[in-house]
Amino acid sequence: MSSEITSNKYKLDQISQKYYMNIVPITNNVNKFWMKSGELGSGNNYTAYEFPVIQECLYHIKGYYGMSVVGLLWMNGDTIIGSEIYKTTDSWYNDFGDFDNLFLPPKNATSVRITSYADHLANCECVKYINKKYNITEVKLNFIQDYYYEINNSGPAVANGYCYAEVDASAGETYIIQSVSKYRSRAYVICNNNTVLKFAPEFPGYFNEEIVMPQGTTKLVINSVTSSEHNIANYATLYKLTEIEQKIRYKHHKSIKWVAIGDSITDIITLTTSDKNYKMPNYVNFVSEWLGITNVINKGASGTGFITNNSGHSSTYVERCTSIESDVDLITIYGSFNDTYDNNYTIGTINDESPTTLYGAIKTVINILYSKNPEMHIIIITPAPWASTNAVNGSRKNIATEYVEVLINVAQMYSLPIVDLFHNSGMHPWDNTFKEKYYYNGDGCHPLSKAHKEYIAPLIASKISDILFLK
Repeated sequence: MSSEITSNKYKLDQISQKYYMNIVPITNNVNKFWMKSGELGSGNNYTAYEFPVIQECLYHIKGYYGMSVVGLLWMNGDTIIGSEIYKTTDSWYNDFGDFDNLFLPPKNATSVRITSYADHLANCECVKYINKKYNITEVKLNFIQDYYYEINNSGPAVANGYCYAEVDASAGETYIIQSVSKYRSRAYVICNNNTVLKFAPEFPGYFNEEIVMPQGTTKLVINSVTSSEHNIANYATLYKLTEIEQKIRYKHHKSIKWVAIGDSITDIITLTTSDKNYKMPNYVNFVSEWLGITNVINKGASGTGFITNNSGHSSTYVERCTSIESDVDLITIYGSFNDTYDNNYTIGTINDESPTTLYGAIKTVINILYSKNPEMHIIIITPAPWASTNAVNGSRKNIATEYVEVLINVAQMYSLPIVDLFHNSGMHPWDNTFKEKYYYNGDGCHPLSKAHKEYIAPLIASKISDILFLK
């Protein structure tokens, strides 16, 4: 479990798009740690913390577990509501390590007790994220006693002291599951009819995580225990997260003329329905709506970039800039990894002036625009990660980071504002579940309309609003 938590950093990166952040006040006991009983034990270099918590808020919590040290205890006064104990090896109580994850307090919890250790996460942390993006609704669970649901496609199995419940579920739905995994009875089992698709990891103790249903999901099974050993109120709790329609308020800029230059991510044709009767909105549509910009020219073209013209089927960014009129107030330039696939692609140096290199082409675009109107505002946008071109595990990892570095270098050279989607958007197409939910046909390259709305458009709208605030 510990290794799974540390590899899921993208969850924490995403959270800035979903929640407001507040630091939680703490009380601490130096050279103390929390035991499974909820009482304090003594030990050098440990610190035992207690944080107040409230319902329907997520908490990003760091701490330590090991030997007789419990990692995390949910409390109602001095009564234990649930415990988080992580197992990474077969020798459970001899195991130890850090945890770093998001948690939703169980029902009736008023505080959380956490232990940290000086040689590990010396500064125990608890950050509260007040939900601004989802309604959190409890799902009613009708438990069947003395059975648990197997993970080997054989369905329910008889077992005293266990229980399970089934609910209908669909791909893309998000749930927070609070239950117990114990041996073959896993905290959750996700199925397509009676075929198991995914299940919780095997570790004794309390399970509390946000899970997105994978493709093919038809039902979600919650396993738990009925014994008092784990102090689980009503055995287990399930919450469904449903998205709230966001009404984002910005200062309106009706008099502004905006030109958006880009590739297929900007091109409105990319998200046209198969019958060609409806164009799904992308970031240009959302931003112009939110900011009240009515004079918008979309110069996005699929397969293009600063130096590539989609094998002669379109024009480069350099060529497109020559037709831009001088009365434009705002230009956004959305970089594209398409450039890196061009046979003539070379990076060059920051001193280049020729549009035949990436450095030279970016500088040429900026110089052309300023020659038309030295007062126009130019914003450079780095491309969001692609499945094959990202900094985590893409096959073109070095190419991606190098391309983005060039964009940032030139923007800084010209003192231009940057929207760095590559590093800050929260898009993570290397994760298959995210890719299937947020990309066209799951291609990991072309974000769907909801991805534009949730991850791309807010960052661009915020930057434009800041720049045009006085206009």
